[in-house]
Amino acid sequence: MLSFQFLTFMSSWSLALGSVTSNAARGLRIISVTARCAKPSSILRRCVVLLAMVGSVVVLQADLSHAEPDESPKPALIIFDTDITGDVDDVLALTMCHTLSDRGVCDLLAVTKSKVNPLAASFVDAENTFYGRPDLPVGVTRDPTSQKRDSKYLQVIEAGHYPYDLKSEEEADEAVSLLRKTLTSQPDRSVSIIGIGIASNMANLI
Repeated sequence: MLSFQFLTFMSSWSLALGSVTSNAARGLRIISVTARCAKPSSILRRCVVLLAMVGSVVVLQADLSHAEPDESPKPALIIFDTDITGDVDDVLALTMCHTLSDRGVCDLLAVTKSKVNPLAASFVDAENTFYGRPDLPVGVTRDPTSQKRDSKYLQVIEAGHYPYDLKSEEEADEAVSLLRKTLTSQPDRSVSIIGIGIASNMANLI
């Protein structure tokens, strides 16, 4: 049985931390974070997502650590599931994952992506490499029904300024297989999946 927590950010943009549901049979807890404002600018939207993400990871860290009062809490184990393609907020959110990992707040175990773009896996690998984690596993969706999306920034890796090893989507792991492998390698209820965007990988996993 896979046992994990799924922290998701919905795209309707109404700032509300909550909507916690439990499914004992699957060992799954879903924490839905929504961020909404009447006329969101792209900058405001990104800031709201990042603030929600930071706060939620800290909450998860305290919830998962079970530390004694005099002990330092253990880093929260996280998987980052992203639809990184069109909007740049996913890039900033992944940056926060790396920054929080550097500070010992969390331990980033893997990155999976849920939309199709031939440059996305390479871009994620380049960002992971930039932040000192070149061997961090990257998973891509191979679901034939997955959304395809163009991007105005992923092609930055083609300039050759940022090193990366994944030269194509085919070289990356399949997302759901990577999720299962990563979850089963950790103790039950110890891993939180942070989802930005569509939850198709989560649907296929469950």
